[in-house]
Amino acid sequence: MENDKNPIANPVIVLREEFDDWAVLFDPDSGDAFGLNPVSVFIWKLLDGTHNDRDLLNKLLEKCKNVPEEVESDITEFVNDLVERGFAGYETTVEERRFEMDDKELTYEKPRLLILGASDSGASDNAEPEDSAMCDVGQAAAYICGLGFSPALLCGEGAGDEG
Repeated sequence: MENDKNPIANPVIVLREEFDDWAVLFDPDSGDAFGLNPVSVFIWKLLDGTHNDRDLLNKLLEKCKNVPEEVESDITEFVNDLVERGFAGYETTVEERRFEMDDKELTYEKPRLLILGASDSGASDNAEPEDSAMCDVGQAAAYICGLGFSPALLCGEGAGDEG
């Protein structure tokens, strides 16, 4: 691994942990949402500006079983994808940050972003009409609700308010 920079998660991005250790990353500014598998969630939680790619690899090797040889390129590809989408970046100064991780061992699977909402063509992949492209936050929020996720909970608003 060549990168000695320390990636950091964009603080605007909302991580919503869901069932079976999966999670959703939601950008309230753009309405973009991505599903994360458990390994992706583990890596995301390490994007605190204090870990470089080598640190991410070492932590993953400590935590996961069945890690393939191509894990280094998987991590680099995943972090680069996050950076390109604006979900993460690099800081010039490092501050102390803490996060909590349970001691549960993970089975390795390639970390990646799963697109939720509009496909590359702009139309929804989940049996939505061709002309119902996700083009604003409201539509993306409606789509997420259709998946059973509450945008209010994703954004931390209205938690516990049952209507």
